[in-house]
Amino acid sequence: MTAVFVHLSDIHFGQEKMGGQRVVNEDARKQLIKDAAAVVSGMPSGRASGIIVTGDIAFAGKRHEYEAAGKWLDELALRVGCSAADIQMVPGNHDIDRDKIKGLTAMMLDAIYEEGEARLDSFLEDETSRDVLYHRFTEYRRFADVHERPLCQPLNS
Repeated sequence: MTAVFVHLSDIHFGQEKMGGQRVVNEDARKQLIKDAAAVVSGMPSGRASGIIVTGDIAFAGKRHEYEAAGKWLDELALRVGCSAADIQMVPGNHDIDRDKIKGLTAMMLDAIYEEGEARLDSFLEDETSRDVLYHRFTEYRRFADVHERPLCQPLNS
């Protein structure tokens, strides 16, 4: 049996502002769903095995962006014949809330930049440090958990 996946990247929900005015690309989004459904319906199975989203679901990592993206992805999944549980995602650089990068988080990111992977590993081994680093992904994590695709798994001790 052939596996068929719908691959999306850089959908940037929340980027709909141009020149101070809100511009929503609903027509393009609706057309993308129609096109994906048409292509998938022509496949032997008539349905997609899943949807893969490789980063930048949101534009600024805010809750309302993920709420809009979630509704749209759920509609896409329905139209291509898969469920929300069949959506695989990885966050991109726009999936963090930059407003949450301050204080201890900023200091930790600076240390990682200067000291490298070993410093990152030391932070990830400590639960409190890990929580500080992941705080900027709060809304992404809430969104990903609904789709049963958490950002991080507990580390094995």
